[in-house]
Parts: sequence; C-alpha cells; structure tokens
Amino acid sequence: MNDNLHQKIEQLKDSQAIANMVNSTAINVRQMEQGSLLISGENHQVVIYQSQLEQHSPSPSQPEVKLGANPYKGLLAFQEKDCDRFFGRESQVQALWEQLRDLYEQDSQPRFLPVYGPSGSGKSSLVRAGLIPQLVRQPLPVWESARIGVLIPGTHPLEALATVLARIATDDPTPAAK
Repeated sequence: MNDNLHQKIEQLKDSQAIANMVNSTAINVRQMEQGSLLISGENHQVVIYQSQLEQHSPSPSQPEVKLGANPYKGLLAFQEKDCDRFFGRESQVQALWEQLRDLYEQDSQPRFLPVYGPSGSGKSSLVRAGLIPQLVRQPLPVWESARIGVLIPGTHPLEALATVLARIATDDPTPAAK
C-alpha cells in the first residue's frame, strides 16, 4: 500500500495542494472509509478516493464509424445517381410505373404521362431518382424507345412545354429556334 501511495502522490504532484506539502516536515496519511486516503500537512489536505487508487485498464477503443453521405439534399432535386438514397416514396414510384405501363398497353397514341404538382413538392426527384431507376430495374417492353422530357415552366410555361414537346417529337435539341 505504501508503494502504491507514493506512486499516486507522484502522479498527483501537479495538484497545488500536493506540491505545497512536498517540502513539509510532517505529512499525515490516514485511510478513510471505503479505502480512500486523506493526506494532510502544513495546512493543506488532499483526498485520494478509492476509485483513483484502483488501476483501470484503458477500455478498448471503439472502431471509428464511417458515416455515409447525408441523404438530405435540401432544396436540390435528387438525380438518377441518387436513387440509392431516395426512399420513402416507393408506393408513388410504383404507381407511376403502373400508369406508364398501362399507357403502353393501350393502342391509343400519343402516350403522355405528366407529373405535376406544387413547386417544391418533389416531382423532379420522384421521376429522376424514383421512376427512371425503376424503369431500369423493371423495364417496360417499349422502354428503349421511350423519351423523357423535363419541363421547367419558368415565366412562359406554354412556350417551355411547346419546346420540350418539339424536342421529343423531332429529336432536335433546338426546335423552337427554327
């Protein structure tokens, strides 16, 4: 116990009270209840609690957890490359896929599936990170010949719609300029 006490005092020398007692002519050491020690001398005293006397082996370090990318994109729309982080709208994606399938099973032309809603409601994300990857996983028979037009209505929505439809119909990237 005496060697252990000397080791603990050496370890605690940075304590101002212990430093003041080092040159004392008399140091009193008394064992208190539950194994704690009271060290006193020259109007200073220090209590070393039992937990400080016990030797604790350091706990094994926890492996560092690697966090993936934050799935929340803020106000940005999810793109096709984000499909692995796009979740929670599986039923809407499946409903769109079924509507598109039903359109292609009909004999009528043209086949057009508009996705519309209020600004910021996630239409672009639903189509780009939901429906398009679903069509890759579960293709429709005519999927290879299908064309997708992205409409950003802006201040002239009818002109924007005409431009998108003309691009689809003519395979010309700038049909409205002609």
